[in-house]
Amino acid sequence: FLYSDVEFPEASKKSHVAADDRHVILSAVPSDAVLAAKFADFRSVAPSLIDGLELNDGYAKSRMAVSLHYSGKLLPLYVFETKGDETVVEEFAGQLGAKGLSVSVKDGFVLASPSETILKSSVRHLEKKVSILDASGFDEAVAFVKGTNALFVSNAHVGRLLPAVLNKSYAGSRDFLVRLSDWTAFDLSRSGETLSLKGASVYDGEATDFMT
Repeated sequence: FLYSDVEFPEASKKSHVAADDRHVILSAVPSDAVLAAKFADFRSVAPSLIDGLELNDGYAKSRMAVSLHYSGKLLPLYVFETKGDETVVEEFAGQLGAKGLSVSVKDGFVLASPSETILKSSVRHLEKKVSILDASGFDEAVAFVKGTNALFVSNAHVGRLLPAVLNKSYAGSRDFLVRLSDWTAFDLSRSGETLSLKGASVYDGEATDFMT
């Protein structure tokens, strides 16, 4: 069961929340992400992300992020904080590679994706110190997130996302959602089998802007 609660607060002035250590895992996510999610530990989401991947205790408790990028179709990028010595990191990278993923270790992160193009994009973004944290409106979106597990959706790219997750009858909502805000940010929480999303759509200007 999925419960969602979305608010529409007025955007604040640009903050520096993105520099918070809670969000550093997102610094490896390229700025063209359609959506990005960050988690306090891999253990709670591993079964549904990379089937059959067995982790040692260090990586089971590692902070991670997963994002979707368009490269002919929507494909994921997985980002993990490195844990342990070089041998442990290489072993974990090997586990990911055995699942058919392209893997790179860069600047304290283990990066993996089924797309070599997306993986190289992440490496380039790290080298240039540019990421989703620098995307327009993202700083305001991340300011609304209170917990350690969060989901961020780029409204500018929602046209690529909706067909993949919703029935075609909702396609008409695309233009409205694109104009509604820059980003929609959700705090994620789980209680038993229920996943709850409570979020905010961040926009610039007056609330009436998206109604014209």
